[in-house]
Amino acid sequence: MTASKFVNRCPVCSRKSWRLREHLDEKHKVRNPVERRVLLAFARGRVNVKGMPCPVQRCGYDGRRVQQHLQESHRDMGQRQKRRLLAGLQWQKTLEKLRQLRRSDPHPPMATGLDLPEAGDRAPAEAEVRPSRSSPPQRRPVVEDEEEEQDDEEDMQLHHRRDHPCLPAPTSHVPRSGGTSRTSRTRRRADPDGRARPRPRLRTPQSPPSPPSPQNRCLEECRRWIPELLRDSSRRRHDVVLRYQLFGCFALLVASLYGHRAGVVRNMTAAEVREAEDGHRRDSSGYVINVRQHKTARAFGSAQLFLTPEEFGWLKSWMTIRSKLRPQTDLVFFNCNGGPVHKLTSFARDAWARMRLPGSPSLTDIRTAVATMARDTQCTEVRRQMSHLMCHDTRTADRFYAMQLSVTQLAAMRRTFDVSRGDAEQTVDE
Repeated sequence: MTASKFVNRCPVCSRKSWRLREHLDEKHKVRNPVERRVLLAFARGRVNVKGMPCPVQRCGYDGRRVQQHLQESHRDMGQRQKRRLLAGLQWQKTLEKLRQLRRSDPHPPMATGLDLPEAGDRAPAEAEVRPSRSSPPQRRPVVEDEEEEQDDEEDMQLHHRRDHPCLPAPTSHVPRSGGTSRTSRTRRRADPDGRARPRPRLRTPQSPPSPPSPQNRCLEECRRWIPELLRDSSRRRHDVVLRYQLFGCFALLVASLYGHRAGVVRNMTAAEVREAEDGHRRDSSGYVINVRQHKTARAFGSAQLFLTPEEFGWLKSWMTIRSKLRPQTDLVFFNCNGGPVHKLTSFARDAWARMRLPGSPSLTDIRTAVATMARDTQCTEVRRQMSHLMCHDTRTADRFYAMQLSVTQLAAMRRTFDVSRGDAEQTVDE
């Protein structure tokens, strides 16, 4: 018999074998074809678990796609832990099939007793589900909870880094020293009074803090550049180059915060800014600007921007400068002819280069990074709300009806965006 492409672990004796079918026939005398097929399916990780409840504690999911639910909803878990939970579900399904087969009084008779009460319902030790056909399951010893948490963190960091470039590189964990330290090997020295001195403890070197991501650095630079550009524009309000630098910085700010398209900033009108100022209450934590004209307005309605009092103050300062220019348009940001700024992405790239940030991303690239961040760090419901606020994924939107949020809800969503970026210091106070 030709050897298999993958080494599999026998579910009866937990031994590895390249010819598991032959091993079951010769070693365990499995003659029943149904029993052999059930055991081979578990060894290869091909057991259908549709309709089984989620194995995570306090999770009430009982839908049909529990494997997809584990991957998408429980993002706080590592891949190894998810594979172990999935292996447990597959083992339960395997035992259920074996019990059904035994009740049918099969012929030839069953050779294994995995489904019998004295065998127990525990899965074979260290059984794992193979994530793909190209990577066979590997046997791992039982580890402590602390090591499992560290492995899960490494898996999540590598997964985030692989999906979008705007997140920082994962920090390296300090390896545990498995041997005896030099201090413990030395003899204890006694004090003059005969008492033994305590052994000095070696300090484990701390890993250096990871540098902030380009997205967070962009926000920091925008908060530093925009007030300076407004101050210079108030003295030189006819300087077009200085004005376009301000437009590019503001577009980077909005794109890094919420991932909005360039059209949201380009089509913002002075009337919408005045509506946000008139609708502001004293007990509110910020201002809400509803931009009506943008690409997916028919599917999502107005694109909403939540700005803190400081950020809205920058916009008001520009509106003061704008009133002195007397443009023949109602747009907040306009070109020399009074029309929309069609080169807003180019101005944003120039501002990005002046901030000395790596690369030359467009506003669409930043929007993609924000969408990937929401997908990888949040649960399904929060990710759906964040995508809806970005006017993203029109296939799942309610056509011609938008989910308009209140000021309090938008303030909470702003905090969610900031926490996802790891920028908790900029969280909006309630």
